[in-house]
Amino acid sequence: MARKKPNAKKSAPTPPKKAASKRKSAKPAAAPLTLPLGPRDGEVLLTEMARRLEMTVQSCGAWCRRPGAPVRVEGKHVYVRAAEFLRWREKQLVQEAVRRAMPSVSLDQARTRKEIAHAEMAELTVAEKRGEVVTIEDYVDAIDRVLVRIAARLRAIPIRLAHLGDDVELAAELEVERVITEMNRFDEDVLEDPDEDEDETNRVDGDDRDDDED
Repeated sequence: MARKKPNAKKSAPTPPKKAASKRKSAKPAAAPLTLPLGPRDGEVLLTEMARRLEMTVQSCGAWCRRPGAPVRVEGKHVYVRAAEFLRWREKQLVQEAVRRAMPSVSLDQARTRKEIAHAEMAELTVAEKRGEVVTIEDYVDAIDRVLVRIAARLRAIPIRLAHLGDDVELAAELEVERVITEMNRFDEDVLEDPDEDEDETNRVDGDDRDDDED
């Protein structure tokens, strides 16, 4: 009699392996490449500006780094507004020359000068009240009054000489008007150039001596 084989245990089928999903890490987007825009209207490169000024690039660069310099920096490039830069640099040079020419005064020296100036003003005020000094305006007014009186006296001379004849009276009138004209120039010429008035006086004195000798 045939024997039955025992039933073999059927193993559960293994599920198929899922393929591992490979996740790729997203790479950051590359920044767009920016190229220099180049010089704009009226601009030149630093090297060109240095060539125009006949100086080294280092010296010109030092000027460009000063506050207020009309330049534009774009990356490693320095663009200079040529015409404006020339005017700006010229102004800077003038200001530096003025500063060098001005004497350096310390704070103590400035205070001393101020105190001396106040003291001198006080002395002038006291002298003016005492009548020891006069202002330029008062002096000019006094000179004008004197000249007016002298002119009136001079114009009376031809009338007093009228009895000597018409020729004498006419000659006197011409001489008087010449003298008055010179007097009217007194406040304009003599005060500005006293040496010229002294020369004129010496010349007149010399002419008078020549007349006496004749």
